[in-house]
Amino acid sequence: MAQFQLNLKYQTPQQNVAFIFACVLLPFWSILLPILLGTFIKMYFAGNIPISPFGFWLVLGLLILAIFAGIFFTALAEDDRLFITKEGISFPLRFLPKLAFKRTKFWEDLHEVDYISSANYLILKFKSLSLISLNLNLLAKEELDSNYTGGIHNRLLEIHLEVMKDKRLQESIHAPLGMGLHT
Repeated sequence: MAQFQLNLKYQTPQQNVAFIFACVLLPFWSILLPILLGTFIKMYFAGNIPISPFGFWLVLGLLILAIFAGIFFTALAEDDRLFITKEGISFPLRFLPKLAFKRTKFWEDLHEVDYISSANYLILKFKSLSLISLNLNLLAKEELDSNYTGGIHNRLLEIHLEVMKDKRLQESIHAPLGMGLHT
């Protein structure tokens, strides 16, 4: 039996702009900056740049920092997927600060789910005191199965309840003698 996995696009208008900006900057940080870095190092060691060692390390560090900042910004702007599995839910990178820098939350950690129908928001409260607010209008409608369109919050609740029921059954089966299921 194949494992259940739901892969949903969750993209804000601001993220669309950031992604376009990241694509425009891509040639700069991925091609131009490494060429500039290599040229700078070669010219410094050839003695063509009269700069102090401190200045050399400063420029070198700034160029390397700019390259890694470009990589991070592009990854942040590009990541727009929610992965929902039987084990839990994985959020896009932009949710990391709200999730104590843990991208995946397991269903066992889910404390409370609230659905605000007037705004079409799903509020997920976790035991670690993390609070995630998902605007369900931002989910790509074409990617949702017709059975779940407009009812993704119900499907999330079903998955959570199913997982918790499975966990309780496993705990009762593996419980020490005298506990769990009795005949």
